[in-house]
Amino acid sequence: GAGALEVWEQHKGNIDLLLTDLVMPGRLNGNELADKLRSERPNLKVIFTSGYSAEVVGVDVVKQKGIGYLQKPYQPQKLASTIRECL
Repeated sequence: GAGALEVWEQHKGNIDLLLTDLVMPGRLNGNELADKLRSERPNLKVIFTSGYSAEVVGVDVVKQKGIGYLQKPYQPQKLASTIRECL
């Protein structure tokens, strides 16, 4: 989370999509990170990934506009198609 915020501050004008795990080490989880970045750029697209199913994660989080979800493990082709759909 902290590293992602550093990258965001340096490159936020060039970032159109956030791919983040929902569970991360440290104080900031993926949902909190997405909320923080979307407060600065509401149209930022987000793809969450997790080893948990969408039902466990919370369908309300996953079904927001501009939000994608990938359950781990996933194939590279699934990642590519999810990115295309989200963008």
